[in-house]
Amino acid sequence: MTDGNVPISEAKKESIGMIGMAQDYLDAANFTNKGLSEGLLAMRFEAPIDFLFAHGLELVLKGCLRMTSKPDLEVGNYQHDLDRAYWDLKRIWPAATNLAESEVRKYWKDKLRTMNAGHVASLESFGISDKNDLAEFGAVTNSDIGQSLPELGKVIS
Repeated sequence: MTDGNVPISEAKKESIGMIGMAQDYLDAANFTNKGLSEGLLAMRFEAPIDFLFAHGLELVLKGCLRMTSKPDLEVGNYQHDLDRAYWDLKRIWPAATNLAESEVRKYWKDKLRTMNAGHVASLESFGISDKNDLAEFGAVTNSDIGQSLPELGKVIS
């Protein structure tokens, strides 16, 4: 396999495989999450979906670290330490973590907004529709949700 005229190193082949597998985990998580939100799937807990997302993130981080081909980076030594993998990758290849942060924030923003909309609909079914009354029962605006989400790097540390 070549990248233009340059042979792709084993490390890059491995990283492409890891990132491809990560995409499968992320697709499975998104598919399951969509089925749950559309009422096509019932689950007692959402932890399996979170696991799929977390494992996908782990494989993306490790794949990107492997792509850097740093001889001192032993990707296997990270095990499941996403915190250390994240910060090492952020130090080495900030553009990769910036994209991941954007995707994670988008996921949580969409998830929280959907949950909030369901909460508001439930309150409205009881005749509670005044903005102040909704706020007393914990309903927030989409803008509040977007502004309240912390930067991912600050949460991880």
